Amino acid sequence: MCKKAQLLPASPSIEYPFTLLNKAQDVATAMQCLLNNNISTMALLTLPLYFDSKSNAHASEPQQIQQSIAYYLEPLYRLVRKTDQVFVHETTLYFLLSGADLHGATIVRERLWEALLWRVHNAPEKDILCPKAIAIGYSAYPQTSPDLQTCILAAREKRVLFEVQAEQLETVQSEDLSLQARQLGVPYLSPLPQKLPAALLQVLPPTLAQELHCYPLGRGRNTLTVAMANPRDNQVLSRLQQETGLQIFPVITSIQDLKTALEQFI
Repeated sequence: MCKKAQLLPASPSIEYPFTLLNKAQDVATAMQCLLNNNISTMALLTLPLYFDSKSNAHASEPQQIQQSIAYYLEPLYRLVRKTDQVFVHETTLYFLLSGADLHGATIVRERLWEALLWRVHNAPEKDILCPKAIAIGYSAYPQTSPDLQTCILAAREKRVLFEVQAEQLETVQSEDLSLQARQLGVPYLSPLPQKLPAALLQVLPPTLAQELHCYPLGRGRNTLTVAMANPRDNQVLSRLQQETGLQIFPVITSIQDLKTALEQFI
């Protein structure tokens, strides 16, 4: 019989969409449980949230930290399957994907990371603590790791790290975005134009742009140019191509510029 992970008692006034763990080792217990149930492959993603007690006066209060984690996690757990498991140990989020491989973990990672960035950026100043940094890592068993402990250690390695200012989200600086754009082979644009040709509204309606977090910039022949915070999001690119019937040319922009443009794109 599978030994259940030990859970922390939650406040009766708060409903959490995740399982609180006593110790990090309980993640290995949950993974072993999958193996005991003849699930031979799995992927693990970790998202640590780093809170600065100096810049957050109440960061030492466990209930406020749990409330903040629940806030940041709320849009994330909706992006995984019901068969997947979501855990929290201290201030680290764990997503255990049953039957998934490294490719599946990569797809989920892109969804979770983009959603978390948006959530942090729109966090209310009151009651919710702002992390000073967020990160994400992932691994797959047994595809990249021969045993469960190695898989957990590999998932804890930071694949992406994003630092946040004490008072507001520090979007990637223009120099960093310019460098990233050169590395990806795409243009970088900031700020985004506020007025768009009416014809673009017919190609990419505002509702779809809001849903996919992208902003149309122009159309030339069979190609639609769109601004995105993550131009490598293949799921969004495929959806855009399917909905518009056009080839998609992505342009990278900052999260703040994209948010501002989408707010007035109605």
